[in-house]
Amino acid sequence: MLELAATNLSPQIINVNVVGEVKSPGSQALRAGTPLIQAILSAGGPTALRANRNNVELVRINRNGTATLRRYVIDYSQGVSGPRNPPLREGDSVIVNRSVFGSGTDALNAVSQPITNLIGLLTLVGIYNNNNNNDNN
Repeated sequence: MLELAATNLSPQIINVNVVGEVKSPGSQALRAGTPLIQAILSAGGPTALRANRNNVELVRINRNGTATLRRYVIDYSQGVSGPRNPPLREGDSVIVNRSVFGSGTDALNAVSQPITNLIGLLTLVGIYNNNNNNDNN
């Protein structure tokens, strides 16, 4: 019975959510004490150009029910642990925010996508009309 209690108090594997601009966002099963940067790498690492490596957020729900938000920079030269690469806890969420390039690209796509769809529809209507006119001649 004592062994079961000790296992529950200090799990070997923790679940951490890594979301945002990483290659494979979602829940990651990691060894207890895994540092922040290793969790990001376990999610495939930050996406090229889209990830803001200077704005990574760690959201932690504390035991008293409050939440803490801290910002970090992805710096591969940092040691395994330390104040700029903290060890993660069960239930932590890591958010790799979008870069200016990523935000700009998304905004451009939001504007251009409806126009592209309209052009495609008009092209299909034109082809259809041409085929009907050729069939009638």
